[in-house]
Amino acid sequence: MRSTLDIPTAIDKFAIIIMTVMFALFVFFIGAVNAELAELANAIELLFYSTTTIALTILAYYINPYAPLYFFILWLPIQTGLLSYFADTEIVSDALIRYLSAIKEVIAVCWALLIIVKRPRGRPPLCFPDWVALAIVIMASIYLFIPDAFFGRSSTTSQRIFGFRTALVPYLAYLLGRTIQYKSSSVKKSIWLLIIICSAVTIFGIFELILIPREDLISGLIPYFILKGGDPSSYNSDTLSYIVSFGGIKFKRMMSSFLSPLGLAYFLIFPVALALSIKRYKFGVTRYFKFVLLFMLIIPVVLSNTRAVIACALLMFIIAYGADKLYKLVIIIITTSIIIYFTPINSIVTDTVKVSDSSSKAHLFAYVVGTNQILRNPLGIGLGQAGPNAMSIAGGESLYSQQDPTVYESLYLTMATEQGILSVVIFIMFILSITISTRSCLKNELIDVFDKFWISSVPLATIGFFVASIPTEHWYGFQSAFIYWWFVGLAVQRVSFYKREAIS
Repeated sequence: MRSTLDIPTAIDKFAIIIMTVMFALFVFFIGAVNAELAELANAIELLFYSTTTIALTILAYYINPYAPLYFFILWLPIQTGLLSYFADTEIVSDALIRYLSAIKEVIAVCWALLIIVKRPRGRPPLCFPDWVALAIVIMASIYLFIPDAFFGRSSTTSQRIFGFRTALVPYLAYLLGRTIQYKSSSVKKSIWLLIIICSAVTIFGIFELILIPREDLISGLIPYFILKGGDPSSYNSDTLSYIVSFGGIKFKRMMSSFLSPLGLAYFLIFPVALALSIKRYKFGVTRYFKFVLLFMLIIPVVLSNTRAVIACALLMFIIAYGADKLYKLVIIIITTSIIIYFTPINSIVTDTVKVSDSSSKAHLFAYVVGTNQILRNPLGIGLGQAGPNAMSIAGGESLYSQQDPTVYESLYLTMATEQGILSVVIFIMFILSITISTRSCLKNELIDVFDKFWISSVPLATIGFFVASIPTEHWYGFQSAFIYWWFVGLAVQRVSFYKREAIS
């Protein structure tokens, strides 16, 4: 049985042409709106690079559908090496240097468009969620290339690039789920492919974490150096800007080479859980879940200090593992976190927990200040006003000498501060709608459930996306949170649809 929202194949072919051209134009706008590449010559050069990459990606896709993904992963260490070599030379132009740091995004989006609009053998044509996914590609691209001046002083292009890259991860999970064939050999092959990808990116992430100090580490060590009684004038941060190999060779470190690789590796684990959940009973792969869950917990706890990543990925894992049975647990987690963030409990924790680490103090302090700000302005203080370091809600005062308050790690706190309490309510409704609808869909094999889910959730999701797609949070902010949950619901629903098609 076909969905009533299927789109004719002719429109599919037309869509890929339009979307590819539009994305090439978006890349062109990098040179037009960015102050560093304002010259027309640089913009034209950038357009040439992006168009060439798109053409090569299309060619590689028709040779092997997974080829763009393979190159996406392999490009991570290659990119770091090239940027390190060319950074302080005049061998290549500024436009090429800029493009080398963004080539992954071009490949990922182009590969996404190809998978969405191409009708695989034995698969239905484009359905409604696929067109929603196409719209998100366009919105995310626009979001990336909007001039900094539009957002005000608290936003930078690098922050939005980070949010865009993070948003691409669940998108890739959806695409991988869409390519899975429901046969024993194909599912197992996809599972091992995803595990290999996760391992490769994670290894690279560990390499960067250990050997390549990041910019936030560099800036964070300065106040720590001062607190230890050091002389600020004697602090030399240049040594932290290089990769020092085991042979003692120094390589220039580029912040833009790859932002938070461990975060990307962590979220790439999600499609593994999704692929396993599809056939966990039929193929007896439950034992893999123990491995995946352990892998998910060890990496962020040991190698990352961003607790928001753990919470977000754990919720996604719960949905993928058993949305039809564990939806109550999701609700409990969300409710508990809100109680902790928006009640005097956070003040009690702040007063009780005594730590000497300035970073931990700043994190706890942010909850108290943020809660007070929400009580004073329940409708929010405006998009981007919290800033990447929460300076605006702290009244411009630093918690410690020469150190700004820490970035919020609470999705709810940041959202309520900038967009108001209403945005948090919308976000919770969105999560619940996906959870409840997924649970109903898994119990009911009627195709109408699939269509009704998307028809009912699209207005809510659209509101949620526009509420959350233009903030300027630097880390795993809520500019990506709606996209995470959108694709969790989208992937589960699409997988369920394919399963019904195969059965019928």
